[in-house]
Amino acid sequence: MRTSVVILTSVFALAVAGCGGDDGPELSSDQAAAAQSVIDAAAEDGVTLDEDCVEEVAAQLSDADAALAAEDDTAVLSPEGEALGVQLLDCADEDAIVDLFLAEIGAEGVDEDCARDALADFDVAEILRNAGEDTEPPDGFIEALEPCFAPGG
Repeated sequence: MRTSVVILTSVFALAVAGCGGDDGPELSSDQAAAAQSVIDAAAEDGVTLDEDCVEEVAAQLSDADAALAAEDDTAVLSPEGEALGVQLLDCADEDAIVDLFLAEIGAEGVDEDCARDALADFDVAEILRNAGEDTEPPDGFIEALEPCFAPGG
């Protein structure tokens, strides 16, 4: 997870996995190693992932993708592995996702308190899950954030 929304999504997609637990699904050693990698990377950027949630996602990861992710947290996974990575957005706290979103748009020229208040009415993780070149933000999203930008910012 980097401060960029694009990088956040990519890292989630590239390092999908979970760590083994007593109550969670059975995970392979590769899935457990990849899980630790993504959990550690998230923690380095101040994002705490719910380990049980990560385990549920990791249980769906193919053996080949788990092996790739265990070896290299920047490995390119299969399209299915990358799609699972987006689900990891649900494993992060909404406030952490908002923090990363605000870091992406940059603090310069943005009233962060205003933006946080505006974003409180939206599911930012859902917006990121659905983000794409041909995807429009939800109704009112841009309008809600407009007052938070300084003129010329």
